[in-house]
Amino acid sequence: MSDQLNHARAALIAGRRAEAQALFAQIVRSSPHNGEAWYLLGQTLDDPQKRHDCETRAAAAGFVLPVSARPASLQPLPAPNYPPASYPPASYPQPAAQAPRASTGLIIGVGLAALFLIVMVAYALSGGASTNTGARPTSVLEEQTPGPPTTQDYALAENPERAATAQDFERLGFIYLTDENYTEALAAYNRGLKLDPHWSALYYGRGSVYSEQGEHEKALADFSEAIYFTGEHDYAPFVARGWEYIELENYSRARADFDRAVGLNAAHLNNYYSRGAASLRLNMLDSAFTDFTYVIQQDPAWFHAYYGRGLVLRKQRKVAAAIRDFETFLEYSSDPVDRADAEKILRELRRR
Repeated sequence: MSDQLNHARAALIAGRRAEAQALFAQIVRSSPHNGEAWYLLGQTLDDPQKRHDCETRAAAAGFVLPVSARPASLQPLPAPNYPPASYPPASYPQPAAQAPRASTGLIIGVGLAALFLIVMVAYALSGGASTNTGARPTSVLEEQTPGPPTTQDYALAENPERAATAQDFERLGFIYLTDENYTEALAAYNRGLKLDPHWSALYYGRGSVYSEQGEHEKALADFSEAIYFTGEHDYAPFVARGWEYIELENYSRARADFDRAVGLNAAHLNNYYSRGAASLRLNMLDSAFTDFTYVIQQDPAWFHAYYGRGLVLRKQRKVAAAIRDFETFLEYSSDPVDRADAEKILRELRRR
């Protein structure tokens, strides 16, 4: 899929719109949850309504659109009526020692890669904030982000020897990361940090690489640096660090980070979904139910929230409601592993 997507991008960059359109159409037919392909397909279309439809599908698949392209459903939304959780201390301590790790549970695996990509793309597209400029963004989704990788970005990837600034290496690392070339991505972020050790997006990108490689302690440390260098005003690194805490089974700290993210950006549904996942692991079932339900109310196509809420209802012994949520999840999900897990739970529920 990566080669096909790269071929389609190259055709679009070269101005071969008909060829690019055909290639992107093939990709979304075979992989309907590829948000980037939906977005770029829209860029090949002249019809404004068809382009809008592609952008809507891209957003539903978790692709972070440029601000100007976002549908109304992604504009600021009211937060649930939650009392704020205690804010994590500024010293960013490492997770407390844990017992030998057991399975982290289905809710962590379901959609985790997609969820992580959402915040990774959002933050990487923002270009981060360097203390050298004094920039302190309130929220990356409120910034006028430059959008998906540009023609210049791909040209830089074709000629990486031209990279000369920290921002060049940040963009280069982002392209390598989205192409799953983790070795080159890590090298690019490291070179950028040598040029500017205060550029938050470089820490965020490197943390993303470490996370994908399963080095969660290193990822957590880098996301903490990203939080520090944005003045604790940006939601994305809190979400990313929260998922690292989940991987390390430190669910209380994870929930605190997700709660902070909700406070910083009430528009991003992934913040609520993530908090619901942490609450579920802490057996805070009412809180988890509220967050998953809020996500579903705002975006019924966010199907992993049905899975999460179904797990809550299963724990609450609300069998009929849990069955409905898992059945709805199966109507949306095309992932064979996720479907197999949901079908297994459904068989168990129907035997009750």
